[in-house]
Amino acid sequence: MPLKKQCVNSDAYWSAETWDPDPSTSRDDPGLLHVWAGGLASTGLGLGRDIGPPIDVAALQIRPTLAELYDVSDSCVGSGSFGIVRPGKHRNSDTICVVKAASKVAAGENYHVSLVDGDLGETLLRMSKEKSHPNLTMYYDILEGCNNFYVVMEELRGPELLQQVEELFPVTESYIQRIVKQMLSGLQHIHDNIGMFHRDVKLANFRFRDCTEGSPLVLLDFGFAASTNIPWDGSKCGTKMFMAPEVVSSSAQTPFLAAIDLWAVGVILYVLLTGDSPIQDVELKLFAQPGTLTDAASVLDKAMSVQELDTASSAAVSLLLELLVIDPQVRTTAARALEHQFFCVTQDQHQE
Repeated sequence: MPLKKQCVNSDAYWSAETWDPDPSTSRDDPGLLHVWAGGLASTGLGLGRDIGPPIDVAALQIRPTLAELYDVSDSCVGSGSFGIVRPGKHRNSDTICVVKAASKVAAGENYHVSLVDGDLGETLLRMSKEKSHPNLTMYYDILEGCNNFYVVMEELRGPELLQQVEELFPVTESYIQRIVKQMLSGLQHIHDNIGMFHRDVKLANFRFRDCTEGSPLVLLDFGFAASTNIPWDGSKCGTKMFMAPEVVSSSAQTPFLAAIDLWAVGVILYVLLTGDSPIQDVELKLFAQPGTLTDAASVLDKAMSVQELDTASSAAVSLLLELLVIDPQVRTTAARALEHQFFCVTQDQHQE
C-alpha cells in the first residue's frame, strides 16, 4: 500500500460510529456494573486506590452512572468499529481525558475474556500508574456498563503519525531514526517490564502526545494486547499488512510472542524507507504454510532489492534485515534493536 499525500482519520483510539454510553443520562439508568480497582472511578468513589481486579458496584445501594463520574463532550475525536471516542473530564479530580465506549456486542466475547478474565484491564492500569513510559499512552480508568466497556485514557493532542508521515513523505533517515527508536523503546518496556505484547503495531496506532517540537511519540490501542508468558490464543488479530509470518501460519509460540511486534516495526521501517509494504496481500498466502517458507523468503529477497533501498544507509538496511526475519526465534528483540548501529550515529550523519 503506497503512501499518499492525503489526510486520514485513523482509528488510533479504536473507536466507532455511534456513541452509546448505555442509558447513562436516563433517569432509569441502572448504572455501571464494574469499576476497576485503582482507577479514577474507584478512587473517587472511595473504593480504594490500589490497582486490582474489577469491583462489583452493582451491589451498591446506589449504583454510579457514567454521567455521574465523567463529563463527556458531544464532540468526538475518532470513529471505528466498536464505539466512539469523546473528550471528557473526571468530575471528582478534574482530570482531562478521552472516554472510549467499546460495544460488548461489536467487540465480542474474546475482548471480554481478555479484559476481565485475562487481567488486561488491571495490567493496563498498572502499566500506567506504576510503570509508566513516555512512549505509551496513559490509561486512567476502565468501567463496565450494561452494553459497553468504557476505557478512559489521556487526551493526546499531537498529530497522528500516519498523517504526519503522509504529509512529509519522503522522510529523512534522521526522522526515521527518531520515530523508530521511540517505537522500540515503548515496545521494549511492555515486553520486558510489563510482560505483554501489543499485537497491533502499525503507523495508525502511534500519535504524538502534544504539538510541541520533540513531543514523545505514543503507542495507542492495547485492545488486542496479551501476556507474553502464556500460550498464544490463536487469534489472528491485528492488521494484515503488519501481521507476522507466525501469526499468518498459526504457529506463534511462547516465549517468542514479543517477536510479533518486532516484525510489525520492520514493516513500518520498510514503509518509511520505501513508501510501500514489503509484503503484498496476494503474497501473504506464501507465509500461511510451513512448506512454502522458501517461497516466502524469496518474497522478502524481492522486497529488499527495490530501488528505494539503494539510497538508504547500510545501517538502516541492516536493521531492516534483523526485523524482517521469518523465524521469530532469530528475529531481533526490541532491546537488541535499540543497540543497533542505526541508532548509534548522530542524526546529521544520516542520509538527508
